[in-house]
Amino acid sequence: MQNKGGDPICPYDCTKGAETMLLDLTNPEARTWYKGVIKENMLRDGHGGWMNDFGEALPITGISLHDGSDPLEFHGRYPEEWAKLVQEAIAEENMQDEVVFFSRSRGLKGPSYSPVYWQGDQLPSWDDKDGLKSTITGLLTAGLSGMSILHSDIGGYTTTNYPGTKCSYSRSGELQRRWAEASAFTSAFRSHEGTYPPGSHQVYTDADTIRHFSYFAKVFAAWQPLRKALMIEAAATGLPIARPLLVHYPELPQAWSSDTQWLLGDTVMVAPVYDEGGISRSVLFPTSEASRVPGMPCGGNTTWVHLWTGKEYCGGHVATVAAPIYQPPVFYDLISISGLEFAEDMRRAHLIN
Repeated sequence: MQNKGGDPICPYDCTKGAETMLLDLTNPEARTWYKGVIKENMLRDGHGGWMNDFGEALPITGISLHDGSDPLEFHGRYPEEWAKLVQEAIAEENMQDEVVFFSRSRGLKGPSYSPVYWQGDQLPSWDDKDGLKSTITGLLTAGLSGMSILHSDIGGYTTTNYPGTKCSYSRSGELQRRWAEASAFTSAFRSHEGTYPPGSHQVYTDADTIRHFSYFAKVFAAWQPLRKALMIEAAATGLPIARPLLVHYPELPQAWSSDTQWLLGDTVMVAPVYDEGGISRSVLFPTSEASRVPGMPCGGNTTWVHLWTGKEYCGGHVATVAAPIYQPPVFYDLISISGLEFAEDMRRAHLIN
């Protein structure tokens, strides 16, 4: 890629003393060269996956692309071409069933090429602007926009430390734990040390955190059968793994404003703690006329069973649920086969009684 004066374009200055260039993905020779880099340095070197970062920073003016494309138009396509290039390299090595990569940026057709997405670089904070709560918003809205398989860096990423200002962010042990609890019920479970590892609590900082992280890694592994079924459904229909309540309860007015809890399919519900110091939270328990079963508990409304204690909650109500560390509010439908199998998978892994 060149600017109109003929000099290379360098939109990034990521490290001192290093130039980083943006590849012109309209140039066949450039694509072939970079696929060779991936094959030689990643696939043939034994890597089973990687973060396929960036892709969103193509300049929209002041450059000329190899095939004459309008930079403004190609800016939106660049992320999908970036993922497509990687997909092609993997396919050319016949390693489609052996390698997975995850992307940050996407274009309109991006999910056709990137198997997994993550939400980028959140702050290690609790807030709804760029912290833990924002990842729930992102999970639900992106899921409705075609990013069916999505996750975030557990604990956030961008550690900053400017003494005496409000611009200092570092991950606490509590935030690390609560973020892991939420992430255990998304499409991927992956930690990140962040921009300044010594300045943030890590999964390995102390024995309690290691124990907690290990437990929820096992929780994530335990519901693999349901996750696999939902991924097959996502591939066939585009439905996200994590769904806003409104997807399955559109007639319930509160479902349209519920933005801090989600469904895995239609029979498991997650309502994580996202407030610092929180030991309980308010949970909306949905139900619908279509799901009514006369003669069953709760007057025929959906009965939601608390995963950790077995306590039952009737659909059609809002209730405050205790949520100590190790017990994020998670529920399953009492009479659904997939919900009961979800709970049984947890018992089989010795995670609940």
